Amino acid sequence: MDEEDLAKFQSDLGSVLGFIKYSKDEEALNNFLSNDESLKRLDREAAEVISVCTNTKIEIDDEEEEIDVCKAVDQMTERARQEGISYGESKGRLETLRNAVKNAMKAFHVSMEDAMNGLEVPQEDRDLIIKML
Repeated sequence: MDEEDLAKFQSDLGSVLGFIKYSKDEEALNNFLSNDESLKRLDREAAEVISVCTNTKIEIDDEEEEIDVCKAVDQMTERARQEGISYGESKGRLETLRNAVKNAMKAFHVSMEDAMNGLEVPQEDRDLIIKML
């Protein structure tokens, strides 16, 4: 290991340890990510250590030698945000269907099954709505 390799190893190790240290505190981690330039070009193996040690789902391409951990964390955050939006939309749709079924049952004095049939509730939603009622 030459002097340049040793310096790179020390830099990567500091970045890995810093990421692990701040991984449980969102504000501190964001601050660390903003101030540690070495995280923009971290060795792939170091990025894998971060991913494993912090249970952070960093996408690591086998072809890449260096990973932009800041960008990877941003992408991961965006995916989580999109999943949250999708989940919220799905939950809202199911709650609307549940309310419609309850209202139909009450207004027309029909069974839950008849209300769902009349409202044409998709089969895949019926079990979920039953659990919600």
